Amino acid sequence: MAVSEEVDVVQLESRLGGVVPTAYRSLLAGESPTALKARGFDAKTLLILNLELRSHEHIECEGRLFLNKDGCGNYYFSDLEAAASRVLLWSYDPPGIEDPNRLLEPYLREEEQLCRIDWPPRSGTLYICRSAVFGESILEPIELDEWLTALERTEGIAHVGYRESTNPFTGETMRFEDPGLARVGGDARTYARFFYGRGELDDCPQHRVIAMQLAQKLRAHLLSGDG
Repeated sequence: MAVSEEVDVVQLESRLGGVVPTAYRSLLAGESPTALKARGFDAKTLLILNLELRSHEHIECEGRLFLNKDGCGNYYFSDLEAAASRVLLWSYDPPGIEDPNRLLEPYLREEEQLCRIDWPPRSGTLYICRSAVFGESILEPIELDEWLTALERTEGIAHVGYRESTNPFTGETMRFEDPGLARVGGDARTYARFFYGRGELDDCPQHRVIAMQLAQKLRAHLLSGDG
């Protein structure tokens, strides 16, 4: 699917493997595409949100249509079925499902999307992605194995795949898996990150040279938050 194309409800259902609630179809029928996109409840925004969350192993996404986040690391969702009428909240701390006592139809008409895909790129950041817009990278993703192969063939960058952090109270060094994370140059604190089918690294002349090589190997765009 070309990322320049709009996403319709048929594509949304096909990619997620389910049926969207009738309440969402009613929203599509009753609100102009421009207004819906401006509020962030268009099919493309929801597809990207759901595909991104499906890349997180700790979030159970099967049979769920995620709608929005709450600003505290939790996500609102409905069941991925025509008869779904309620909104539930996936909570990460404590883990579990909460009932915010919200009905789906008024929620979709009253809320604003926090998981937007039209935020401008961050200043001082380079993006390596196949989509023309960095926020749509999950629609045409660079796969992890492709990323790792490109890293192996590029000088000045090396795959690490984990982060380390020191517990300030015990002094214990803890390791966290971070697939695709790569160290840039000889600085142990400088990394290229990989997630949602794209690579990201801080923008500077040295990194631009490396990023351009990676983009060429991956048949991808090199986008900058500074133009």
